[in-house]
Amino acid sequence: MAVRSFVVDSQDRIFRLSQALYSRMFDAPALHRVPRFAGQRIRLVQANVDAARGRAARVHHMLYTWIAFDSDGKLDADGLKREAANVLGSLLSPGNRDRNTNWRPKKNLEALLRRAAQGEDTVPDVSAKVDLQDTPAVRLPRRSVDSLMRERQEDAEARRVFQSKDAEDARLRAIDSIVGRRGLQSFRRALLSAYAGRCAVSGCDLADVLEAAHLIPYRGEQTHQVSDGLLLRADLHTLFDLGLMSVEPKSRRLAMHASLENSVYAEFAGVAIFTPRRAADRPSDAALQWHWLASRVHQEDER
Repeated sequence: MAVRSFVVDSQDRIFRLSQALYSRMFDAPALHRVPRFAGQRIRLVQANVDAARGRAARVHHMLYTWIAFDSDGKLDADGLKREAANVLGSLLSPGNRDRNTNWRPKKNLEALLRRAAQGEDTVPDVSAKVDLQDTPAVRLPRRSVDSLMRERQEDAEARRVFQSKDAEDARLRAIDSIVGRRGLQSFRRALLSAYAGRCAVSGCDLADVLEAAHLIPYRGEQTHQVSDGLLLRADLHTLFDLGLMSVEPKSRRLAMHASLENSVYAEFAGVAIFTPRRAADRPSDAALQWHWLASRVHQEDER
């Protein structure tokens, strides 16, 4: 069983809302705005489906409710909780159903929604916009990285992404994984040049294990600026993405999560990161701040 989510605007246009973006909008609305729906109350559809090999085979149930956005395009998370509670109450007590809580699509729109939920019709994705200007004032809600890892691991295993057809397929999958971790070729090449082919933390100069790490989530070409990334050794890149290490924005020194205190990585605690010669290539304050606030290191310090 899986859930497919969609939103329907005032003109009955359907947009797919990925579960990942939905969670991010709910957990950190200030960082994941949707300007398209600013100041609007939008219809939300959640379809429970049988999923087979990543595709929906059958729609079991469709739930209709609302989500609201403020004038800046931020999701009203508290309002969504109230809507969900009202919907649950109406389901349990049909006689007390609030007409302002639920909505029912016309037959032609419902048919389109079912086709979209089953993957028969392609609909555009909802996209969010990151506003770095607001980042310093935002305190991100803590969401367990371990929980997210388990969720993604279970999803990958359900889709059998680790199974290979043969030795050649396994080899290609391994290469694809490496390419994915290294990052976009032009971005990585620019970072290799800016950092003189050395890891910004360890100083490792073996190009084969150096990867392009994003300080802020990838949002298209605008986040492929050298100042939005770091060149890191593969294992340090993994710790960086997990939020177990981050760069303190003011001192530009590396801070480590408590879980790494007795590990081989403890030696990097307090190390000043290497900065490129060109000022334009150095990590931007806004990008460093974004990663720092989102990291488990910062969240640990805040407790």
